[in-house]
Formats: sequence, C-alpha cells, structure tokens
Amino acid sequence: MPTVDPSRPDATGSTPPDAGDRAPGDGRRAPLDRPPGARYERADPHSEGADPATARTLPGLAVAALTGLAGSVLIVVLGGVLSLSAGLLLLTGLVGWVIGRSAATATHIGSGARRLIAGGLTIASVVVGQVGLWLYAMSQGGALDLVGYLAQTWGPLVPAQILVAAGAAWWASRG
Repeated sequence: MPTVDPSRPDATGSTPPDAGDRAPGDGRRAPLDRPPGARYERADPHSEGADPATARTLPGLAVAALTGLAGSVLIVVLGGVLSLSAGLLLLTGLVGWVIGRSAATATHIGSGARRLIAGGLTIASVVVGQVGLWLYAMSQGGALDLVGYLAQTWGPLVPAQILVAAGAAWWASRG
C-alpha cells in the first residue's frame, strides 16, 4: 500500500486538504435555520407575537371556567327545575373531571398549581350551583335561609357533591 506524503502535490498538482477542510462544491450544505417541514405550517394571524405557553394555557383554563359555569347551571336545572337528586352526584363528578382535564393542559403551570386551580373552580361551580338552587326555591315561594334550605332539602348530598367533584378534579388534573 503506497503512503501519501501530505507535503507533496498529487497528480493534479494540488496538495491534499487538511482534515476537516471542505473543498468547494463537495456537496455539503450549511445547517438549516428551521426544520424542513416548517414551510408547510400555517401562520396563525391571531397568535402573532403571542407566547406559545400562554396560547396553550388560556384555552384550557377558559374551558375549565366555562365547564364550571355550565355545571352550575346544570345543577340548578336538574336539582331545581327537574327536582332530581340522584344525578347530581354523578354530574358534579363529571364536571370536576372535565375541569381537571382542562386545567391539566396548562403545562407551564406547576402540578400543584394546576390541582389548586382545578379544585377551586370545581368547588366554586358546586357552591354557585347550590346558591342557584336556593334562589330558584326562593322564586317558587321558599322562605328558608341558604344554609337551612340546603341542610333541610339536600342534607349530606351537598358536602358529598363537593367532595366528589373536588376529588375528580384533583385526580384528572394530575396530568
């Protein structure tokens, strides 16, 4: 096997390149400034200059808040207008779970904060629903105060709803 002397010119009359040198036109390209598939992404006109973490978080927390509001309305409709009590526990558990899953999408917020937000929204939803039940009863001729009405009409179902809803929200928000 012949040895190559780097100081001697080769057959073309030029010296071989040092290790790491690139000859012009050797087919290598400079690194790309963005991934090749990025050219197919659509630019969202509404998110121009928006922080991507905030853009992902706000919809999740907005869905959680709207779910809490819808849960409160459903508590009033099912418990007051339709006079159902059996489905309220299931309803509050489902509302808590949806709120927890929605809050879990806020990935830049810590796990503990997500759980607190989900639990707070869920408990607020149940409490607002119970106040709505009392207001509905008052509009139908009721005369009891809030605590007396809830204790006499619903009894242990109110604390059970709060516990089930908060537990479902905590479990679902662990993300």
